[in-house]
Amino acid sequence: MVSSLEHGSSELKIFALSDDVLKPDFYTTSILITENKTELPEISKNISLTEEGLDQTILVMISGIIVAAIIIIFMKKRANS
Repeated sequence: MVSSLEHGSSELKIFALSDDVLKPDFYTTSILITENKTELPEISKNISLTEEGLDQTILVMISGIIVAAIIIIFMKKRANS
């Protein structure tokens, strides 16, 4: 079956059906088919936050907390009215 697939990227979908569950289960993943057992190069992920990026992250987090607190206070006041 694998030999009939074309080289390149493809999507693999697995469908599972069982009498024990109410709905079928689907699993989808991407695959890459190469010639002659070619290995893909290793990719190193080097994630580093600069001071500016860290400052922006902290600012967004604090802003989100403040907005959430205001919404909670507003909803509690509205519920008590």
